[in-house]
Amino acid sequence: MPARPQPLPTQLESGPFAVSRDGAHGVSRGRLRASDIARPHRGVAVAQAAFQTLQERAAAALLFVGPNAWVSHSTAVLIAGLPLPRRLETGPIHVAAVPPRAAPRARGIIGHRLNLRDHERDVLHATGLNREWTELRAVAAPRALLTVASELRLPDLIAVVDALRFRTSDTDRTLADSGERGWGNSQSWDDNRLAQEMGRLFAEHTGSRGLVALKSAWKASRLGVRSRPESLLRTALCAARLPEPVVGHTIFGAGWTATPDLAWPQWNVLVEYEGEHHRTSKRQFEHDLERFERYIDEGWRPIRVLRPDLFHNPVPMLYRVADRLRSAGWRPRRHWALRPVPAFLP
Repeated sequence: MPARPQPLPTQLESGPFAVSRDGAHGVSRGRLRASDIARPHRGVAVAQAAFQTLQERAAAALLFVGPNAWVSHSTAVLIAGLPLPRRLETGPIHVAAVPPRAAPRARGIIGHRLNLRDHERDVLHATGLNREWTELRAVAAPRALLTVASELRLPDLIAVVDALRFRTSDTDRTLADSGERGWGNSQSWDDNRLAQEMGRLFAEHTGSRGLVALKSAWKASRLGVRSRPESLLRTALCAARLPEPVVGHTIFGAGWTATPDLAWPQWNVLVEYEGEHHRTSKRQFEHDLERFERYIDEGWRPIRVLRPDLFHNPVPMLYRVADRLRSAGWRPRRHWALRPVPAFLP
């Protein structure tokens, strides 16, 4: 049975570190070849346990590339805690270098070359292994949205913009996760400040790749959207040519209030997305039943939308919503027909 490797110094256990010809921090090169150490890039090592997190992989990439480089694209967006399709959660780390430096090239890194103004350079805060803080040089929030725009379908881009707007809204200040992940400069922004920064981005990057899509996503985004499925549901309803629902409409009952995901107050119809935890949690399931009964008591017509309704086949759900709206009094235009919407990628 092989001997257990000697413990690493505390400062080497939670993040990547540089390795010289003689080792690192008094640890020999032989010890650094043990199975509990990952060597993602030449001259860089990291404890295997820490290397499982995206932020530590990004930190290792920045340590390898060196100064004048920033985490960008989907890597920056994911570390900031904004929602992206599952396919982008794994894979190489995106790193952007500023001219005259060339785009970095290395195993596990997708390199880019970006002209970054001073206000487009920021620090990403995240919690890594054992909830220790990690700070990473990163492309600032608005420019990061532009870099990721070319990687996404429009509904997914709208979901990212919705999430960033929610992150900078007063609504998010009370969430337990607030402040744990995000760009340093935008931590104190409100929605007006974010709108100003987006306007500056649009003015400074005319003709840039992804700008048209990002402008469309910004125009289609709404303040108060609380999750990616809710964003996708709203875009599906609009793409199907149904009336646009209201985000954040509060319903006042006898001794209770509730804010459904989406609502049409003029017809007293609402829809709520119910993820897996609504089904697997007994307490949540019982709460949902009581809430929907209260909706009905107040004269509302609630519709449940489940995961397959978005990620398998949205069309039956869209017809169900259309029928409910019609029965409540909605009258579509002459020759109106529901436009089918394809399923979204998880």
